[in-house]
Amino acid sequence: MYSSGILVLGFAIGVAESDSTMNSKPYTIANPLTPASAVRKFRGEYFEMYGSWQTTRYADVDWHPDPVPLPSDIIKRFDDKVMAITGYEVNIVRTGADGSDELVSTFEQYNHHYSGFMTGKNIVQLPSAVLTAEQNNTKGSHGDVLPVWGLEGACDMSGTWYNPSNKISVSISPAAPTTSSKFQATCIGPVGWHNASIKTFTPTGAYPQGSAELTVYDSNELTPSVVMGYFNGTRTCSRVTWTDGNTWFRGSGNGTKPGSQAIPNTQAFSEGNGNEHRVSYKGYANGVAQLIHSPTTWTNNAMIINTNKRLTNDTSPGPMVRDQRLIPRHSIAPPDANYAGILECPCTTRLPKILDGYMMQTSAASGDQCSAPISSPEECQHAATVLGLRVAGAATTSVKNASLPPGCITVPMLGNADWSLLYNDVSPVSHTSCGAGPGSSQALGSFNGGDVAASVVLDTQANTVRLTMACVANGSWFGVGLNATSMSGAYAIVVDGTAKGAVTEHRLGNHQAGTLLPATVTVLSNTLTNGLRTVVMTFPLHGSAVDVLVDASGATSLPVITAVGTGPTLAYHKEHTVGSMVIARAGGAACVCRDPSANSGTIAGARFNPGVCAPFPVGELQTTHNAICNITEYNGGLFCCHGGVVLLDADQQQPAPVDKWRMKYRFYFEEYTNQSNLFRSWWSTEAYNNEYDVPKSTANCLDPATPPEQCVHTIRSNFTGRDFVLGRSACMVGGDKSACADVTQIEADGGWFRLMYAAFHCHAPACISGELWNMDTGELLCRNTAQYGTGSDPMDEEGYVVGIPPCVWGTAAEGLHEPPKIHLDTNLTTIKHANSTNGHWGVMALWQSRIAYASG
Repeated sequence: MYSSGILVLGFAIGVAESDSTMNSKPYTIANPLTPASAVRKFRGEYFEMYGSWQTTRYADVDWHPDPVPLPSDIIKRFDDKVMAITGYEVNIVRTGADGSDELVSTFEQYNHHYSGFMTGKNIVQLPSAVLTAEQNNTKGSHGDVLPVWGLEGACDMSGTWYNPSNKISVSISPAAPTTSSKFQATCIGPVGWHNASIKTFTPTGAYPQGSAELTVYDSNELTPSVVMGYFNGTRTCSRVTWTDGNTWFRGSGNGTKPGSQAIPNTQAFSEGNGNEHRVSYKGYANGVAQLIHSPTTWTNNAMIINTNKRLTNDTSPGPMVRDQRLIPRHSIAPPDANYAGILECPCTTRLPKILDGYMMQTSAASGDQCSAPISSPEECQHAATVLGLRVAGAATTSVKNASLPPGCITVPMLGNADWSLLYNDVSPVSHTSCGAGPGSSQALGSFNGGDVAASVVLDTQANTVRLTMACVANGSWFGVGLNATSMSGAYAIVVDGTAKGAVTEHRLGNHQAGTLLPATVTVLSNTLTNGLRTVVMTFPLHGSAVDVLVDASGATSLPVITAVGTGPTLAYHKEHTVGSMVIARAGGAACVCRDPSANSGTIAGARFNPGVCAPFPVGELQTTHNAICNITEYNGGLFCCHGGVVLLDADQQQPAPVDKWRMKYRFYFEEYTNQSNLFRSWWSTEAYNNEYDVPKSTANCLDPATPPEQCVHTIRSNFTGRDFVLGRSACMVGGDKSACADVTQIEADGGWFRLMYAAFHCHAPACISGELWNMDTGELLCRNTAQYGTGSDPMDEEGYVVGIPPCVWGTAAEGLHEPPKIHLDTNLTTIKHANSTNGHWGVMALWQSRIAYASG
């Protein structure tokens, strides 16, 4: 496997040569200077390492941080030094029969994406308890909350420091001097200036410009030597900066000296990080690298979906699961697809979707079935509560009945003036329409207005209305106004707060009690049980306030107002509600549906935020009404694909067999010789949502005569160079300012920066290409095109993206184009093309790139 190298404690260390790659595949780039320079090599030495073993079952989503130490020789070699990472490779392996690594096919373990972090010895990920609300909600490009880093312990400044620019050494010790100067510790970014005194010494042979001693004595610190930190304990800091701009590094002046640029203690890795990760080149030009000080730990947060058919009892031909009992209902992959439908994260009934708004469809005249159906018994129960339906038995009953409409349905129970609530999960899906049979003369309506509940049973043949009112009024009056949206002119029935609970009828005024009306109601029962007053009464239907319900079309709702007073007699209310009473005729099942106009609620307990879909012209998801922006239509994506999720419906049994696998990595590196640090830059074509749905084309894409362009879905986003640098997920490293591009530095360079690497991340099986344009010049900066497998071997799986060659810039001597310079105010556009032969949930279109300062 290696041209040279040794295996130490499970880690391989070697020197990169022409054809020495971990994945044994030729890597190419999208923008070579000449065709001959398209195939790229890595440079420097390398080390290999593994992640922890993972054990998963079919349909498992494995997504969690996996911290592992770097090889001990690497940690020792770069202790208090800087490593320059020039590239890396990733794969997924298991142990083969002969004990060696066996490549895992993407047919079996699908890498949705990963986000990795290499960290140095001086910092640790900070706990959420000490972070701000904004930090706790800052999400990466794939929806996971980004880590924030800080010192693991207080920074002990004691020791010897060295300034490589003037070769002066400084010895730091705690004391209480009388004179002072200022310095700041900057090993993870500026943290404030501290008091100190300086004592200078005459030049010597070792230090011809002299040397100095710094004594720290901040009065606000616990001990003089501690100048920053968060946790208890002591931690060695690696650099300080003086007021005059001089930077000092820990050490006596022996060995390699860092230059003047700030050295990160953390580096993020997310290039080519989806299923394309194995054959996508992740390497950089000469003179640039990802720099890190004293590296010790690698933490990858990979999202791997187990699609391994061998773990199931499915005996159908080929690598794809065909057994519908192992495919959730919201999967939209066709039955003969050459990809696994669960890799698109279809929502399942294991993860209830709860909206803030629902509606009832009570007649076939308004549509055969719900346009936005409810997807689980839990959501059905919640919808009934929102609509104020009094459910018989207070619970949803699951059924499989082809004679009833599918989804959440309710049947009027006239005798008790309540509803039988059912969730019909029949398969294949029933085509029975919503609503009652013809000729029904009875209907039920109900409304729950906060503290007041009301229901009506209407009988057009008997010309009667039976009204039930209930409230825990605690000695106060309560009332219901029928066919009313406000008090002015409304007909209302009021129950007073006396022991008798007398019933009166009123024509209300504008915020006034109005006029007492002659009695038309007959009270059938009036009870007080455990504080709940329930009154049942009847009155004639024709000529009443609810007569509107018996028109020819059959009304399905009635506006209602309710109120509760502050005393026993009708007066100013303390609470009131305006709403709508749902009406359904007897003889059939009414459908309970999601309200398409409601765009708020939760999925699996996580609050849905439609505001992340950017307005035009930044993004196009809103203007094209992409389903990803509407909770009612959201049926697949990251909301339904958290770590620990099983991508099967609740009634689908997960097979018990397990697969054991782990991630494998190779990092290429050099000694630090003043290479320029590469900073992460990022933008999503699906701004700012980080995922979107590809709707199925209306054309017959399987017909060879169909023009290909009719089967391509395209989205665009317009942004600026400043957005590219400062976008929501641009840096990914919170707490380590040295790891993030400094806009102040870019502005000092005239506002320009260099684009050094650009990788487009998108998903199989829809991905075609991504383009990045400079709209000020009309220049196509980069086009990445997905490479699909054609066979069955790992890294060549048919139907899957196996690689996306990136754009890399450098020098002509390397066979590379010069890096384009982009200004903070440059207008950029990104374009994503996707195959729309079939529909796809939750695809992505992200530029995950690397930039360098224009000044080097």
